[in-house]
Amino acid sequence: MEFVAVSERADMEFVGISERADMKFVAVSERADMEFVGISERADMEFVGISEGADMEFVAVSERADMEFVGISEQADMEFGDM
Repeated sequence: MEFVAVSERADMEFVGISERADMKFVAVSERADMEFVGISERADMEFVGISEGADMEFVAVSERADMEFVGISEQADMEFGDM
């Protein structure tokens, strides 16, 4: 996705690649605590991206999701669309 930064940990909003972020960002991330748009394996809030573990709504490819999402999932606890 579009981004202007590379970061592994960010505490505030940014546009970039991050593995861990505590606030909203548009990025590729493996772990995020708040809303972001990007690729993530673990997210605690809404995001749009690819994720294996997400606790809130997202539009993504995911193997594990705890809330509604549109994407690919093998394990989901709530409704989702698209395989």
